Amino acid sequence: YTTKLLSANWPSIRNDIQRAKGALISKPTPLSPSGQSQPSATSSSGSQIDSRPQVATGSLATSTTTPNENAAGGPLHEGSESTWDRLSKSLGILERSLELFPPLKSAVGALAGCLEIVKVAASNRADYEELADEFQSMANTLSGYASKLESEKGNGSVANIVQCIQSHIADIKQYKEQGSIQRLRGATNHQEDVIKRYRQIERLFRQLQCDITMRAQDQVKKQLEITLLRGMLPVDDARYNSSYSMTIKRGGCTPETRQRVQQTLQEWAVDPTSSKIYWMNGMAGTGKTTIAYSFCEWLEQTNRLGASFFCSRISATCRSLNRVVPTLAYQLARYSPAFCSTLCAALNSNPDAASLNVGQQFEKLVYHPMIEAKTAIPDGVVIVVDALDECDDAFSVRLLLDVLLNSTNDLPLKFFVLSRPEYVIRDRMMAKDGTTRSIMHLHDIEESIVKEDIKKYLTEALGSMSNPPSLEQIETLAQRAGTLFIYAATMVRYIHPKVIAVNSSARLKVMLEATKPHERKGDNKYRELDRLYATVLEAAFNEDLDADEKGHIQHVLWTTIYPSLRSGRPFNH
Repeated sequence: YTTKLLSANWPSIRNDIQRAKGALISKPTPLSPSGQSQPSATSSSGSQIDSRPQVATGSLATSTTTPNENAAGGPLHEGSESTWDRLSKSLGILERSLELFPPLKSAVGALAGCLEIVKVAASNRADYEELADEFQSMANTLSGYASKLESEKGNGSVANIVQCIQSHIADIKQYKEQGSIQRLRGATNHQEDVIKRYRQIERLFRQLQCDITMRAQDQVKKQLEITLLRGMLPVDDARYNSSYSMTIKRGGCTPETRQRVQQTLQEWAVDPTSSKIYWMNGMAGTGKTTIAYSFCEWLEQTNRLGASFFCSRISATCRSLNRVVPTLAYQLARYSPAFCSTLCAALNSNPDAASLNVGQQFEKLVYHPMIEAKTAIPDGVVIVVDALDECDDAFSVRLLLDVLLNSTNDLPLKFFVLSRPEYVIRDRMMAKDGTTRSIMHLHDIEESIVKEDIKKYLTEALGSMSNPPSLEQIETLAQRAGTLFIYAATMVRYIHPKVIAVNSSARLKVMLEATKPHERKGDNKYRELDRLYATVLEAAFNEDLDADEKGHIQHVLWTTIYPSLRSGRPFNH
């Protein structure tokens, strides 16, 4: 019933409220103690003296300001108090969000404390509300980016902006500290000075907002780039110095070994006229991976390593050829911002490029993005692919080699490829197709040089034994290794392992006296060599070979082994 009654009479009630409000803000005539109206007092000159209304205690009006003045003493603008109050609240929110950036937090707090001065200076201006509204809008926006300032503490532009803000605030605060706010009401020149500095502060805050906004947008862009790049599923373990390399005990050459080989590779890398592809091949155990590792270290030290992929038969991801190109593209993007930009554009256009066949992968993830970024790529950037023969897809290996041989002349890149001289690789690398490439047959390097390097390696690796081997013992071990670094490495791991406590002197004696590969059951000395050559034989006796082809291979193997068996000498190399 009450609701219906109010609704029916609302127009009349509203008019009564408006009349009551008008009565409250009209200037009353002072009352005499008897309740009669009195005329206003006049000065001796006859002018009327301003008389403030005398309002009885408990009346609805409690303000002692004149009806047409605000609290600052200036003219009243409708809604002006709420506008400046909103600005004060926005500055408070901004100040609280700047915990990680104390210099600006302090400046914002000081500005909030000076708002009363600015209000007084702006009280007679037509843009009174606009001054507060603009700053409030900017402060609200900046609050959203305040957390980004933590990483910008040492940034010159941000620090400079904050310093300028603090300087202007200090000048405004002088009016408050000198107790000159009242004088400010009638001093137009001082008012203009305050407003000028307020405008400068606002401009500086907008510069700060622009700076931080652009940096935030840049961070968003970087996050999107990382998402796109990681979407290619690069194999982190395939990088030459990944954590996985420690697991499988991958490392570089012993100091002062393989110097001639490393010098040759370095000269090839820095020579702008050299071939775009360098193929190093060698039989199992000749030290290809160790050479590649040391070369990668030098390339990285000289800022020339664009990417590396070290294939590994014992890792499912590192032997998967369809992960090679995406991984190389990912590392190239981390190396070159220009290539990163063009690659991300390509991934935006074709998000599934990394799932295509290896030829199309190379075209879309390396070739075209690199062509677009070509002018920004320095000369001498090298990509290293080791143990290509250990990948599990011979057809794709051939396809990748075809792409490299046909495309590299257009790219500002060089490719260093290492493998055993397997047929599928040797056939493509040795083809006379007009493409220039450099080739090194590691097993053809002068035997005396290799043996000398193996002696250096054995001396270094066994030198930390409590009783290091003598020069004569090193010579004997080196003779057993021949030209195979893998043999020398296997002896070192048996004699002086790093992960278990053994009697290294006793093991050295066993190795020196051994005459046959398997003297007793459970012998561990040649376990790693057994694994290595078991892999070689498995590859040689491929299941796709015909029976007569397998027979030919067996005849070759027996021809090699039979003389040693007849003579009773150990077959060491």
